[in-house]
This record gives sequence, structure tokens and C-alpha cells, in this order.
Amino acid sequence: PRLPGELGFYDLRLQSNISRQIELARIYGIYGFCFYFYWFDGERLLDLPLDHFVNDESIDFPFSLCWCNEDWTRQWSGASNTTLIYQSCNEVSYSRFIHACLPYFAKSNYIRINGRPILTIYKPDDVPNPVKILSYWRQTVYDALGESLYVIASIGKAVQYEKDYLSLGFDAVSEFSPGPQLAAMNEISQGKDFVCDVWQGAIYDYAQFVRNKGYFQRTTKKLFRAVTPGYDNTARRAYRAKITDGTTPELYKAWLADVAFETMENTTLDDKLIFINAWNEWAEGAYLEPDLKWQYGYLEATAAALKEVRKRMIHKRAGGGDLI
Repeated sequence: PRLPGELGFYDLRLQSNISRQIELARIYGIYGFCFYFYWFDGERLLDLPLDHFVNDESIDFPFSLCWCNEDWTRQWSGASNTTLIYQSCNEVSYSRFIHACLPYFAKSNYIRINGRPILTIYKPDDVPNPVKILSYWRQTVYDALGESLYVIASIGKAVQYEKDYLSLGFDAVSEFSPGPQLAAMNEISQGKDFVCDVWQGAIYDYAQFVRNKGYFQRTTKKLFRAVTPGYDNTARRAYRAKITDGTTPELYKAWLADVAFETMENTTLDDKLIFINAWNEWAEGAYLEPDLKWQYGYLEATAAALKEVRKRMIHKRAGGGDLI
């Protein structure tokens, strides 16, 4: 079980919990939060934490939205994908969606790239007629705010590295870790002993992946890298879970530092962003928040990675070459 540390089993309807999360993020070098935006044909879900964050004038912390443009399904039993609420995959619904984002884009602390509010699309392949839809989105945002929208295609599978999302109207691509990197990780399920005989999931070697720098195996144009401190969605998928084995703050730090240095050197990017999955995905074992096992270890590793990259950049600019 993943047991929380300082924050406990918190309720995000309470503003004090959100405030402490932001304080921790600032202390350890997190630039901003990318919130999942749950919008289904006009119906919002899990909207209170985001709206409390946005509407509190005392909060001045950068944020952006990632639209989870898919059906919401009943996954927590580990065996059922019963649809709870649908998201239509048609141009009418997708055109309506962008209007729900305008109040958020207008906020002064909304994350922008070159003055353009960013929007991440969780499943870019599901956008119908993307050239037309993205053009409509940009025109709508420009008419309302006088700003051009910056749209990022999120990739969750290795095969998506091969697709040219820029030609479809997206401005950039981002990894959604660990999905696209799993193909570069060795599956080690066969070498494990299980307490039950119904296991149908997959266990991956996180340590070897980091030691071999597997995160550099694949790339694509204008790619924002992503890192995960770990992944274990047993709580959600039971015996069909995916698990990264051997995770530690030290390995996470090495991964983050490597891709941060690459990001700083990548002249094709419009900004120097890295996505971390995640701040508090407890049901998927992917979180930076303090827990009882590692305490503040992953937050401390994040700050240490950023400091290491600064040193490497200074060293290289001084003519000393790369520090490995």
C-alpha cells in the first residue's frame, strides 16, 4: 500500500490542502501544475479542486490544462471497463469544448509559450478532422483573448513517435510517461514470484531502463520529454496492473537530470518544459508528494536534478564539455 506522509489522506475541497501542495511544489522547484480537465460533451467532473485553485486570488502559481478527451470508464475493479460517461468523438462536441477553456486561458497565471496559452490533448488521435478543429480552436481563442492557442499532442504509446502531429496542426508533442517509454523497458514478470496465480499484468525494469538511458531511444519533432517517479496501478487494475520495478529517488533524479539537460540543449523547442507524471497519481503509484516510505525523497531528488543540470550547463559553457 502507498501510504501518504505529511499531507495525509487529504480532501482537495479544502483550500488549505491545495495551499500546502503549492508550497511544497515551490520549495522543490516545480514550475507549475498541469491539471486534467474532465469535460464530457459539456458536463464537467472533478471540477472543484481546479476551480478552487483558479478562483483563489491569493494563489499565484502557474497552471495549464490537459483535456482527457476520452470516455470515463469503470476501471478500479481491475476487470471492468464499463463506460460511466461518454465523450463524443465528433466535430460538434470538439468545437464546443474550447469555449469551456476560455475562462482559464484568460488567467494571468495560466502557462503560456511565447505569449500563447498551452493546451495538452491526452488523446490527439481521437481529435476528428484535427486540422479543421485546431484551426477553429485557435480562431475562437484569438477572437476572445487576442492570443493564439499553443496545442500539444500527448503521446502515450511508442508507436506515436512515428506520427507527424505537427502536420495535423499541433504545435508540439509531449510524452505521457511511462506509456511511450515502456517499449524501451525490459519486462521482467517471468522472473517474479506472485502470491496469486491469476496475474495477467506486466512488470518492467525501471532501474535498467535508467542505467541504459532508455529514455533517449526514441524522439520526434518538437518533443517535450516526460518523466515518472514510478508507476504501479495495482490499486486501479488489480491483477492486470502495470508496474515499474526497482524505482528509487536516485534513479528518478538521474532520468530527470538527463532529459532536463537534453531539453536545455534542444534548439527546436519553443520553451524548456518537462512533464512529470505525476504530482499526486496515488492510484497509479506515480507521485512526488511525501509518503511514509521515501518521505520527501522524490521532491528532494527533483530539486537536486535541477541543480545538477545548472552545474552541467555552466560547465559546458565554460568550455569543459559534457558532465556525465
